[in-house]
Amino acid sequence: MSDNNNKIRILTEIVYNALRTVLKSENYAIYGVIVGSMSSGKTTLALTLASIFKRMFSDSKCYITQNLDYLTSIDKLDGKYVAIVFDDVSNRIRRFSNELTNIYTVRHKGLDTINKNIFMLFNCHYLRSIAPFIRSAPLRALTSISEAEIKAYTNEYLFTTSVLWDYLYYVNKYPDKFITLISVRGKERIIDVTNVILNECEILE
Repeated sequence: MSDNNNKIRILTEIVYNALRTVLKSENYAIYGVIVGSMSSGKTTLALTLASIFKRMFSDSKCYITQNLDYLTSIDKLDGKYVAIVFDDVSNRIRRFSNELTNIYTVRHKGLDTINKNIFMLFNCHYLRSIAPFIRSAPLRALTSISEAEIKAYTNEYLFTTSVLWDYLYYVNKYPDKFITLISVRGKERIIDVTNVILNECEILE
């Protein structure tokens, strides 16, 4: 139990660092992206991070959905502090898409009218399945890695080459563990989050 508590402490520090520059703002919207192969733990990690956000504030809620239409109705969700996981968005948020426009609106223009503090997480299977704006999120996480993917991540300047090779090493050495690589505002960490599951999120259809 103490080992899991330490892992949750580390993840809480990561969420805090993602929010650090906006915590004094009355309203803000921060977003993150989690990339990994099928059944690699993307949803588990996203639910855990969203639940940690919920625990950090009073009048807070966290949700999970595959319905991107909720981007246009976040203001109607309960809670002053809202974490929302958009699960499996591969190939659904592309350049010039309505969905990307809606994210821009929430992120840059809609805060005064939405009147909430928002933490959005987007899960997808591979890097090229989402628009560059989402790829370059302040919080980026991988739940799987292959040698072929290292060049793509390096070319996009999303992670440093050395940490990607280190991550591949640990993933291959410990295939039965849930190991993630998380970058928050340029600070990269490889974390063993095996057996860490927090889910306080409501399901939105």
